[in-house]
Amino acid sequence: MRPAYRKLSLVLPLGAQETATSFAARLAKRNGVGATRSFCSDMGLDWYKLVVGDTSAVEALAMLGSVDPVMLALNTPRRMNEKCYRVSYETIGFRYMARTKLRFCSRCLQSDQQKTGSIGIYQRVTWQIDAIKTCELHGCFLTEIPSESKYGSVWDFGKQVQSLEKAKYMLAPEITSDISNRLETYLLQRIRAPHGARWIDTLGHHVVAQTSTWLGLLIVQGANPELSSITATDWIALGEVGFAILMRGSAAFSSSLKDIQNQDSIVEPNHRATFCVFYNWLRNRRDDPAFDPIRHVFSEFLFNNYPWPTGTTIFGNEFGEQKLFSISAASTKYSVSTREMATKTLARGCPPSRLRQTELCSENLSLQIRPKCSLRKSAF
Repeated sequence: MRPAYRKLSLVLPLGAQETATSFAARLAKRNGVGATRSFCSDMGLDWYKLVVGDTSAVEALAMLGSVDPVMLALNTPRRMNEKCYRVSYETIGFRYMARTKLRFCSRCLQSDQQKTGSIGIYQRVTWQIDAIKTCELHGCFLTEIPSESKYGSVWDFGKQVQSLEKAKYMLAPEITSDISNRLETYLLQRIRAPHGARWIDTLGHHVVAQTSTWLGLLIVQGANPELSSITATDWIALGEVGFAILMRGSAAFSSSLKDIQNQDSIVEPNHRATFCVFYNWLRNRRDDPAFDPIRHVFSEFLFNNYPWPTGTTIFGNEFGEQKLFSISAASTKYSVSTREMATKTLARGCPPSRLRQTELCSENLSLQIRPKCSLRKSAF
């Protein structure tokens, strides 16, 4: 049976997008208690349950503070399991939340301070999502400061802000209003409303954010960019490039990969060289099943556009009969000389490293096939 929580006489309004831990800290201060955990203990609330977004604890806090429990719950990250949180209508992986970092918009804090003093300063839930780098209201970058290492302090936003020198959070942040930020607008919309039915809507929240950025990086700066030279503003612009493609669906994604391949000036094209930065980024996420739809499109594109042997497995996806051949592999398959194969295929305008099965039949090429032709598989 749940304990009966009384309503406090000294309360304050819930801020837009305010989290439960932020509201608890402000409510404690309103009632003359400096330590949020002590306040929660005195009120019969479990501080840790508030931190993980436990439904009963959030409802109890809402009752104490006379605020809407539904709104408080929607803006409080709720831990689903060891791997993810639920934030309003979206599920976000644990590693893609920034809950132990002190992140904020300086202009929002200034506005809070001017309206109701220090007690008005509160945390917005969107500041805890790593993919959100800017403030949608003020068009500026979020400030990020390492949190205190003490257990419990990392969750107490009010305490951490108070511990900062006022000048640190009153500094004017860099403005990004001259940059389109449709990616973050989309990510925020997914948090606040149910998903749509487009291909991009079926992808994980963090999958959209990261794939957009790294695909944009590949397109704009090539296979081997100098990551250390990329600024925060650059990353936003790169994300816009990739996001515009993902918005058009999986076919547009595959088509963009084809455009990159066609622009490759390497004489003997190699998928690792052509897509290096994107390939390595995706490979490093092999333990996250949320990226499976991206791996599926990418691996299917690689198999259909590069010479892979029959039965190849790419990013966990197994493929059937070989579709493309190099000159040497095709000559082995049809038991003709490499010179004859090269002469015939090049005369037909076929790329030397991407010969399709349909282009390799002896009738089309008039090949002089040697007796007892070998049908051995080529090794790549």
